[in-house]
Amino acid sequence: MSDSLPPPPLVPIDEAKFDHAIALLTEALKASNINETNSESHKPRFFGTHVSWHSPYDGEIEVTISSYSWGAGRLRCSISLVDLAMRTTEVFTVDAEAVQALTDLLDSFKTSLSLLLPASWQDILTRAFNLHVAPNDKAMKAARKVMLDPMSTVYENATREKLRRLRADKTQGGSSPRLQPDVRQSLHTRYDEIYNMAKPIKKDYDTMREKYDATHHRKKWEEWQRFWSTAANELYPYGPQFLTLFASEDNPSASEVAYQWLAAQTKHAASYIPKLVARSRKDSQSRE
Repeated sequence: MSDSLPPPPLVPIDEAKFDHAIALLTEALKASNINETNSESHKPRFFGTHVSWHSPYDGEIEVTISSYSWGAGRLRCSISLVDLAMRTTEVFTVDAEAVQALTDLLDSFKTSLSLLLPASWQDILTRAFNLHVAPNDKAMKAARKVMLDPMSTVYENATREKLRRLRADKTQGGSSPRLQPDVRQSLHTRYDEIYNMAKPIKKDYDTMREKYDATHHRKKWEEWQRFWSTAANELYPYGPQFLTLFASEDNPSASEVAYQWLAAQTKHAASYIPKLVARSRKDSQSRE
């Protein structure tokens, strides 16, 4: 039995406008690299987010989004977009503008829904900190500053940027990210804190991987990642997004993990972060 949304009640529609909306929505799906599939073949991937569309019945286009996030769970939802497409064509009489609006809408859906579960887990962790961590617990406050707050900011910025594009809100200033002076000055300290947390995890990771390889022959990399995800979330009090970095196929060092984590927080390229950290450290030494 199909789990698609049931057909809406029959109401009179303008066939020409309806067909036009379907055509423009199809263009937006192509522009968003969302491919057609059938509901049976659309299965959640083990990692990341997958988006596809299908027509459960004549006159309907249904977009299905499935996502898996380490330590936060799986999400799958279906969205009927024909009515929104028709309303969009009424507002934007130029086809290109309507297609762009629908394309940005699809992009916003994908981002917000793919982040829903991991962002919710960050909210749960924040609640735990607020309710149960003593104000004078310096170690836990430092962990929150390095691990929790920056990731929450990443989620908020990502959804805010997609919403800004959808609304076509005006922006001020340039497009490249810039660090606040206090953040730039303390970047080397943040790197040291993250590196000191990553170093013992990396050691455990290498030991666990060696034992895993000795007992699991010809296993796919995704199976190892799943094993690591389950074990790491039980061993360490850090978010799954941080722990995921260790299980990359390029086998990053503790230092590289720290740089990647800072890159996600600052929106700078990971290759540029070492230069910023070195500059921050040099400036700090010159002030002493």
